[in-house]
Amino acid sequence: MPIEGLKPHDFGMKVNITRRVLSDDEIRVLYETFENTGMRRKNALLMQLILLFGCRSGEMIQSKREHFDFDNGIWTVPPENHKGGNTGKPLKRPIIPAAQTMIEEAMSLSSHKEFIFQSALKKDRDRALNSASALGLPKTVMAYYQRTRGEIMPHWSIHDLRRTARTRWASIAPPHVCEVMMGHALPGIWAVYDHNDYLDEQRKAYTAWWALVMKIVNGESKVRSIVTS
Repeated sequence: MPIEGLKPHDFGMKVNITRRVLSDDEIRVLYETFENTGMRRKNALLMQLILLFGCRSGEMIQSKREHFDFDNGIWTVPPENHKGGNTGKPLKRPIIPAAQTMIEEAMSLSSHKEFIFQSALKKDRDRALNSASALGLPKTVMAYYQRTRGEIMPHWSIHDLRRTARTRWASIAPPHVCEVMMGHALPGIWAVYDHNDYLDEQRKAYTAWWALVMKIVNGESKVRSIVTS
C-alpha cells in the first residue's frame, strides 16, 4: 500500500525518543536483583548478555546452540535474526571468556536441542522464550530498587541495556567499531566499501567494557579474574 512507507514525521508527528541510560548505581542494583530476588537464572543471564553485547533482545532470545562457535570465539547472528537482515549478511560478534561462561550456563539450563533461551511455559517448551516475557524483566529490578533504596527508580526498558552499552562504548572504541558491535550498517559510502567485521577491535572493546561493568559491580579487586577466567 502507498502509505506503508510513511513515517510519523511525514504527518508532522513528533516521536518520543528515549535517552535512558543506566547509571553506575543502577547497574549495581541490576546485579543485586539477580542475587537477592527470585528472578530465574536464565532471565538474569539474558539481561547480562544483552548488557555485555549491546545486542537486541530478540537476537539473543532467538539464538541457537549452533550459532556459538566457541573454538573460534564467534557468535554468528543469522540474517533472519537481526534487524538489518535484509542485506543477507549475518552479524559476527566475538565471544570473550566472560560471555562464553554465561552462554554455556544458559545452554545448560535449556533442555531444547536448539534454543538456549527456552520458553518456561509447559505448552511452549518447544519454542524460544517469548519476547514479551523479556520486556517485563526490568519491573523486577525497579521493584527491588524501591524496596531497598526507598525511592522510585526512573522507568527503563530492556532495550535501554543496549543503549547503556552503546553510550559507555563511546569512551572505549572508535564510532565505526561501536556501530558494528551494535549491528548497525555503516553510513553512506562507508557501507559500500567497508565490509569488515572488525572482530579483533570488537573483542578488545567488549573486554574493556566488561571489565568496567565488573569494576562497577564488584570493585577493583575482582575485575581481572571475572573478565579473563
